[in-house]
Amino acid sequence: MELAYNEIIDAALRIIYSQYYRLGQKLTARPPQVLRIEDLRQGRIGQELQYLADVAIRRSPADPDAVLAAIDSVLQALFWPPLPDDFQVPREFWDTQLGVMLSLAKLCCYTTDDLIGIGGAAEELGVSRPTVYRWMDDSTLDYVRHDLTGRIFVVRRSIQDLKPKLEQDRLEHQRQRSGELPVSAVAASRVEDRSLLKSR
Repeated sequence: MELAYNEIIDAALRIIYSQYYRLGQKLTARPPQVLRIEDLRQGRIGQELQYLADVAIRRSPADPDAVLAAIDSVLQALFWPPLPDDFQVPREFWDTQLGVMLSLAKLCCYTTDDLIGIGGAAEELGVSRPTVYRWMDDSTLDYVRHDLTGRIFVVRRSIQDLKPKLEQDRLEHQRQRSGELPVSAVAASRVEDRSLLKSR
């Protein structure tokens, strides 16, 4: 298992380095520094990948903050292109060897009570399952894949964080249907009315 993870880490580092080297060639007059795989393993991403592998095989204890930060760092290096303000991780990524390794590390950060199935998440939020999947894809909901069962679980905390926004959107929708202006619009109209009165 450890040997397999070493190969997975090296493959990920080569992918990230190839992107770095390609961009470096366009940004500088001289070629970027050539780095050996040994150098890449000692870099920040290399150390983060090794830490996640150690957590995945339970050789290191899982510090949730450190694990989630390391996973986010790796995903940014892999999927965040230069121009957009954010990035999305394809759901299929979690079926790759690297995705499975990251999922195992992430799974170590949660107890059974911290996670809920897709159907349960949809019921709790009052939306359809496709909506839950869409929110997972755009990072509105946090989730983790269980490698042994292949099931995907939503992190309950992200559901609780989303509920106030959904309630606010629901109330806003009700106001619009009843012809009421939202509070912000009412305040703006009052300011405008005052300005009109003053101008007369």
